[in-house]
Amino acid sequence: MRKKVSFLSIPLVIFILAFSTVVADKTLMILDITVSEAHTLIDDRKDAPDFIILDVRTEAEYLERHIESALNIDYRGEDFYGRLEELDRDDTYLLYCRSGRRSRRALEIMKELGFRSIYHLSKGFMSWQEEDLPFSK
Repeated sequence: MRKKVSFLSIPLVIFILAFSTVVADKTLMILDITVSEAHTLIDDRKDAPDFIILDVRTEAEYLERHIESALNIDYRGEDFYGRLEELDRDDTYLLYCRSGRRSRRALEIMKELGFRSIYHLSKGFMSWQEEDLPFSK
């Protein structure tokens, strides 16, 4: 006995395939990385317009010294969420703070907001300085 294919099943299949494509396109990539991996990542991606180094320390900490070309958005600032919402969720971010604690919390917020590609400097800027890597003042 042969079954007939319903005309309703064809649009359903098309919808499922289209939805699957959208879901597959929203791949989440989050990695904790070491200082040497972060340094290599910066060297490899420094000229890429879709690569953002994001420093979530206070403005005072940032002004004292920071990784060159980093954008500062204070995790404790009143405008933290609003400033994150202005960023492109499809860009790739290298996220750091002093020790890794604030940036870990910021990472969770960024995930909730739909950011897809985040590298997290797990031991923070202190580890960057311990390795005597370049920074800006």
